[in-house]
Amino acid sequence: MMNSICKAPAAWNPVSNVSGTFLVNSTAQNQTFQGLLGNFEQMLRAKAYVHWYTAEGMDIQEFQEAGHNLRDLISEYQQYQDAAIDEGDDGYDEEMEDMQQALGDTEQIQKPKQNYL
Repeated sequence: MMNSICKAPAAWNPVSNVSGTFLVNSTAQNQTFQGLLGNFEQMLRAKAYVHWYTAEGMDIQEFQEAGHNLRDLISEYQQYQDAAIDEGDDGYDEEMEDMQQALGDTEQIQKPKQNYL
């Protein structure tokens, strides 16, 4: 996990003098990738916008290869998620330690209560 806070106004919000960025590498991204793959496959079946790319020299095989690469990425994230479940570790404590080190904050960040539906 990586975050960044800059004391510079964001282009879309000149009123605030602070902007931020948050990057995460988590198995929670797997659901996003699955949604992306579903949309990608649906558009590819309909051949939506494919003519723009084939006119520029791409081949339909490159689209299929991109779909396979995304499936591989999803399965890799799934393996990491399954491994974390087997170990019983959610990785939250390590992420909090990293965040505290990055912020240089001496106060303890409390772990939120988990609500299961």
